[in-house]
Amino acid sequence: MKSKKGEIRLHEILDAGEQLFSQKGYDETTINDVLSRVDIGKGTFYHYFDSKLSLMTRIIERMMAQLAQMVTDIANDSSLAAHDKMTQVLLQLNQSGSQAHGMIEGQSAPQNAILHQAGIVASVHSMTPILAKIIEQGIDEGVYHTPYPFETIEFILASNQFYFDVSAFGWQKEEMYQKGKSFIRIMTLSLGAKAGSFDFLLPFFEAQVNKEMS
Repeated sequence: MKSKKGEIRLHEILDAGEQLFSQKGYDETTINDVLSRVDIGKGTFYHYFDSKLSLMTRIIERMMAQLAQMVTDIANDSSLAAHDKMTQVLLQLNQSGSQAHGMIEGQSAPQNAILHQAGIVASVHSMTPILAKIIEQGIDEGVYHTPYPFETIEFILASNQFYFDVSAFGWQKEEMYQKGKSFIRIMTLSLGAKAGSFDFLLPFFEAQVNKEMS
């Protein structure tokens, strides 16, 4: 019973932290804000977390685990063709990635860089095997053609998250959109997919560019 209560309390703190970081931003959220939201003392908070940064890290890890489960469910759906799976997964990744990115961007620069890099590594490690499985199905179905499904999607995921980091490269709006179109073409060619297979990503990419540059 104690263990179950402890698990419930942990998730309450994580839920509160996620809500506050999303609403107020990381820097503007204090540990006292979290304590008030959950109605706990500092001792209880520090029983689970060493700092506000460790709370954010656990929240990101939880989001990644939840996302991996959703993507796995799509990948294991035997009623879907490979490209339908890929479409659903990419749309889900786009939505969830924006949420995590928004939380991380609310931090001061040093912590931002640390968690941004950690988020990229965690995302690539967790998503690559699942997406590689979908690509292998696509190869069997004749919609993808690549001798390296695992490495190809691993490269696509890693380069996507790093290449479009405005804070790192300082891209202008026009550059970003052009690079987005070129990235979609590179992805299409790398997977040996039919031309236009991933053009459905363009509107979402354009919306993200407008958000980043606003």
